[in-house]
Amino acid sequence: MLFIYRIRHAPPGTSSLEEANKMTDTGSAREPSLILTGLASGAPFEIEILDREHANATAAWEAMGKPDPATREQASALRAAAWNTKKELVQAGADGTLTLKRSLDAWTLLLVHQL
Repeated sequence: MLFIYRIRHAPPGTSSLEEANKMTDTGSAREPSLILTGLASGAPFEIEILDREHANATAAWEAMGKPDPATREQASALRAAAWNTKKELVQAGADGTLTLKRSLDAWTLLLVHQL
């Protein structure tokens, strides 16, 4: 089972981290709720979050001095930064229910994946 909570449309492209941060500041936080029932007791799930602080390859690229082109080592580090989402493991309760309620900043993506 895979559930994704995301914004209704993708943010517009930007050419710098400063522009991206200004754009993300224009949105508002959300507090979505997800309730899954009929699960096995203790069913494991992974929550994965992509936001300004996690999986931000643009910030890593700018911290490197905006290499163009990037060296092989820099490209590898940028790939690692892009995949560095925040991950958390949760379990359904004894009654087979998983209830998630998270405060998400604007433009944040939340993925819930049953393991």
